[in-house]
Amino acid sequence: TIIGIYAFSYRLFMKLTKSGFASMVGALTYLFSPLVFNYINMGCNFVLVFLALAPLFIQISMDYFEKGKPWHVVALGLITSISFFQSQAIVWLPLLFICVFLSQITRENLLKSLGKFLLASIAIGLIVILIHLPWLLLIIINPSSVTNSTSTLDLKRFSEVLSVSNQ
Repeated sequence: TIIGIYAFSYRLFMKLTKSGFASMVGALTYLFSPLVFNYINMGCNFVLVFLALAPLFIQISMDYFEKGKPWHVVALGLITSISFFQSQAIVWLPLLFICVFLSQITRENLLKSLGKFLLASIAIGLIVILIHLPWLLLIIINPSSVTNSTSTLDLKRFSEVLSVSNQ
């Protein structure tokens, strides 16, 4: 994950700056930022995966609005599906996609970019739903057993943590 954070941010900065030195400094700054450092210390693996995939998501989004190839949408959908295991990504990835869309539009390509944005949003949503369908169906079909087993596991886990801290 640490290598991914550096490598993907380096690729993004290379695309933005076209300078190897500036990209290296930007990637190292991102890698040693308090945000990444704090999540490494806390051991939040899903957040670190999201922080590694976010620069890649931005770069592929930029490539999609420039070139518009179908594999870009598939890659964005897969990255989104992986990142959605971290709950904050549900908010941040759509915001990043909207920001990239807004940064790429001009008066000349407004309708074309808007069409690409809507098409990609729908395709990404469908890919995420298809990938997460097994557990979504389980929740839809039998929500009480899922919530009961989850809450039982959470209660057991928290009681063990509290009992260790009380000792």
